Amino acid sequence: MQQGLLLEHLSSNDRAELMMLSHQSIRCDTKDHLKKLVLDLKGLIEFENAVCAQGTIPDVFFYPDARVECLDVSYPDGYMDLYFEKNFQLSDAVLCEFFNHLSPVNWGSLERKCGFDYPASVLAIEYNMRDGWAHGVLDPSTMTSTVFFLGGPKADADIRSQAVLSYIIPFYAEAFKKAFGTTKRPIQRLTRREIEVLKWIKEGKSSWEISNIFKCSKRVVDFHAISIKQKLNVVSRAQAVAIGLQHGIIEF
Repeated sequence: MQQGLLLEHLSSNDRAELMMLSHQSIRCDTKDHLKKLVLDLKGLIEFENAVCAQGTIPDVFFYPDARVECLDVSYPDGYMDLYFEKNFQLSDAVLCEFFNHLSPVNWGSLERKCGFDYPASVLAIEYNMRDGWAHGVLDPSTMTSTVFFLGGPKADADIRSQAVLSYIIPFYAEAFKKAFGTTKRPIQRLTRREIEVLKWIKEGKSSWEISNIFKCSKRVVDFHAISIKQKLNVVSRAQAVAIGLQHGIIEF
């Protein structure tokens, strides 16, 4: 679902809170600050435990012993050690679903469809994490993904929670990269029209709405959006907005 359609499900209070968190994430450059930002999400969606990890997709699935950067915010003691020791990432349905669609995944909704009997799910239930969310971003130049997991006894499997995560996680992923000192390919300069398109994307406008503003075809706007994502080295419009704000290409 496009970012603009998701934003329609957020209240004015939701948007104000997300604006504050995104502002703070741009200034975030330490692990402790990022932990606080993640915990501050409890004011918007329901969860008890949080962890975020970064690794390349080939390493995650084909080289289980490869290095994975991990920030344990509030996960149960011992869970992540056992998860990686047993290579549960290789069969984690939530993780696979995220990589397939690159959009927020609700654990409960997925597991009611796929079953609760794969190792990562069984382990999570043992630690009283029966439900939750996973979302992240992908750097297409390196195939490096940064994924956030928010778990607990229950979670709201609604479009509002999906909208919250779709908006804020790209900002948190950039904060993760700064906190861990990871780098990526430099971004390319946007044209004046691309910057204008990105500004309207930030406002939640669809390609059709932007085409009406510019009095051009939707195809032209889609072409600009594709070019923006390629130049900023991202795979979604939400990521493009986060990178644009992070680098001062557009303003809040």
